[in-house]
Formats: sequence, structure tokens, C-alpha cells
Amino acid sequence: MNTVLNSERASSYDVYNVVVDNSFSFQHKSLGTIQKEWTKWKR
Repeated sequence: MNTVLNSERASSYDVYNVVVDNSFSFQHKSLGTIQKEWTKWKR
């Protein structure tokens, strides 16, 4: 499984979506979750 690779690609894509759709409050929550998960993967 290329979980790390897929996760990094998904993170970048999700972050972009959050920036574009930041008018939705739930997207702000997603951004925090993404940043935490991304930090986990980077370690």
C-alpha cells in the first residue's frame, strides 16, 4: 500500500479545496484535521 504517497497527494488536494471553499465552516475543521494528519505522515 502506498498510503504515505496517497496521503500526501490527498492532503495537498484537500488543502487546496479548503482554501477554495473556505466559506464553509466544516472546511475549516477539515483543514485542522489535515494539518494534524500531514504532520503525522511527515514524522
